[in-house]
Amino acid sequence: MDTNGNCPYFVTALIRAHTPWFRRLSLTRLVALLTRWSERSAQRHWLAQLDDRMLSDIGVGRADAYRESSKWFWQD
Repeated sequence: MDTNGNCPYFVTALIRAHTPWFRRLSLTRLVALLTRWSERSAQRHWLAQLDDRMLSDIGVGRADAYRESSKWFWQD
């Protein structure tokens, strides 16, 4: 605590709570996030292109493939 009775950790928590998530990212973490989103989007695109035989080879049903490939790139 400082002489005014303020806790610097509390102030930091308040600043973080009001700062948008994208401003708290470091450049390295931002690049990793964008890479993960790009890979996820490409994988879902290719999953949507597979035929029933290929889907059965990997043990995925058509409904599961559709459900997964229709998600947005940022969704897990």
